[in-house]
Amino acid sequence: MTDETSAVILASMSTTDIKALLQVTGSCSQGLAIDAGASREELLSIFETARQLDGGGAILQLLAVHPGADDALLEELVADAEPRGEWGVLSAVATSPGASPGLLRRLTSSGNPFVRGHAVLALLSAELDHSPFERFREIYEAHRGDEEEDIALRSVLAQHPRTPEDVLKDLREDAVEVVARAAQR
Repeated sequence: MTDETSAVILASMSTTDIKALLQVTGSCSQGLAIDAGASREELLSIFETARQLDGGGAILQLLAVHPGADDALLEELVADAEPRGEWGVLSAVATSPGASPGLLRRLTSSGNPFVRGHAVLALLSAELDHSPFERFREIYEAHRGDEEEDIALRSVLAQHPRTPEDVLKDLREDAVEVVARAAQR
């Protein structure tokens, strides 16, 4: 399967068909997609099938970031993934546009540092949507270090559409190339 083609998972597919797709893709989400127009009921059907499959975590991750994934479905994904330690699924939930602030706050206390980090960054991005412009400068000044968290927070600032031009100017000169490139918009 090439990068240009994806096998689309439909709610009408049998467990056997989905298992066959997972065998072809090697239990990773690359090369897989869930029908973008899938209804909530179809997403729930795919969830019920995927959670029972070896390698179904790849499909659960795709469900988490699907545009139709609402907070109720994301809560179900978390309830299923937490006890099994499926950190990839929990990280995908933390990056989902459908995740509520309450769910994200809950994920900030995850046992996995990647899940916690994704949740913190998602909460920050949501905060910036409504913050005064001075808050952007405060965050930038407080996170100018070399620690992974500092770099991640500066990356959020660099990519956020409301970041003021004076902060973007400083970010374009960041010593960390990925931050400087993100600010070049």
